[in-house]
Amino acid sequence: MSDERWRWLDALRGLALGGIALVNLTWFTGYAVLDPAASAALSTASLDGVVRAAIHVLVDAKLYSLFALLFGIGYGLVHRRLGPGGWYRRMGVLLVIGALHANLMWFGDILGFYALVGIALPLTRRLSRRGLVLVALACLVAPVVLHAVMPPVERALGPSVVLDAFAQGSYGEMLVANAAFLKMRWVLALEEGRLFKIAGMVLLGIYVERRGIVARPAAHRPWLGRVALWGVAIGLPVELARAVLGPSGGLAVLMAAVGVPALAVAYAAAFALWPWRGLAPAGRMSLTFYLLQSASGIGLFYGCGLGGWGSVGPTLIVVFAGAQLWIFVRLGRWWFARFERGPVEALWRRLAR
Repeated sequence: MSDERWRWLDALRGLALGGIALVNLTWFTGYAVLDPAASAALSTASLDGVVRAAIHVLVDAKLYSLFALLFGIGYGLVHRRLGPGGWYRRMGVLLVIGALHANLMWFGDILGFYALVGIALPLTRRLSRRGLVLVALACLVAPVVLHAVMPPVERALGPSVVLDAFAQGSYGEMLVANAAFLKMRWVLALEEGRLFKIAGMVLLGIYVERRGIVARPAAHRPWLGRVALWGVAIGLPVELARAVLGPSGGLAVLMAAVGVPALAVAYAAAFALWPWRGLAPAGRMSLTFYLLQSASGIGLFYGCGLGGWGSVGPTLIVVFAGAQLWIFVRLGRWWFARFERGPVEALWRRLAR
């Protein structure tokens, strides 16, 4: 969609990419499963608690929701040119890329979820703008309904007995452990209604594109300002309360269903008003850099790499994620001075043809 590209939209993808790194690195560094004594022994322990709380309130789940919103906007921009057949091929290739990433690198892959939701998007072409919003809201509420009707089940993210494979194992041992965690991740995602959450944000993205906001954000400044204001006014107190009070059960699911999308939409609206266009080179090849994030995480922190597992807390994760985004921006500038598309983006486009 090089002829339909808006620099602020690419910059927003770059911002989302940096936020995704903050969350994903809590796993790659091992901090997410570090025992309290080991966490307290880190050199940044005095700051880590506050930084981790800030990441939880402001970033966790909001950034993959923001990416889902951008995914919907992307569908709105390209589906007329590709047609249903071209779109299905595009989603099929993305599903394969996601499966390879999940099995060979990191079980926390999000591409597969986007691809599965994307396969159904041509069905939305007859929905009105109001219909899109109503169906989106129904999808965002669906996890609350699922939790209410399903019997409570306590599940861990994965089997703790294989954690050492990430910290100290070879690449082959890591793959075995990764497969175990991947299976449990999909079980949890289906039980929690993750596909519904993503679908709701994708539909809101299609709505935004249909309103013409992407092409002319300056013409919609009052509307964007209201969305940003109300999103923060609703989402921030709810997410703060969820972090401080630590509710469980249905109340926690309900609060997440309100707070997460509200903040994600607020971020998008605020960024459209005040875009940091310097981030555009990173966002323009976000698929390539998303995979590079996993590769660098494995190389630096897993046992099959440099073995930094368990040595970095949230404070240094913020520093690392910021430095990584800075590198991605400059690498993107160098790349696009020579090529039209990122390497994985070009491969995706070629295979989808």
